[in-house]
Amino acid sequence: MLHKTETEKHDFETYVLNLATTTLEKGVTASKLDTYQFLAPVDAWGFPKYPGKTVILPPEANLVEALKTFIADNESYLREADSWLGTWINPHTGEYYPILTNVIQTHYNAAIPRDS
Repeated sequence: MLHKTETEKHDFETYVLNLATTTLEKGVTASKLDTYQFLAPVDAWGFPKYPGKTVILPPEANLVEALKTFIADNESYLREADSWLGTWINPHTGEYYPILTNVIQTHYNAAIPRDS
């Protein structure tokens, strides 16, 4: 991703760090690249929008760097209005799955506030 300002770069770096941390802590995330909005896992289900774009990362992967690469490789798809960046951890293998997803909200849009 190209960043026009240092603030944009900092915001992106913070987003990716929050994305990796939330994935590790909760096992799953759904977020929007253009707004850095995170949905609470209980409020939404995600289904692969582009299954062929899903990446399977080993448990020892550098998740932050892998997410940056995934975002760079799929930025145009992630910026589609109905696309979300989903992540989850396979509980049996510990593998990470960054996916391009459609989100179906089951209750309401309860966004998790991002840290400033």
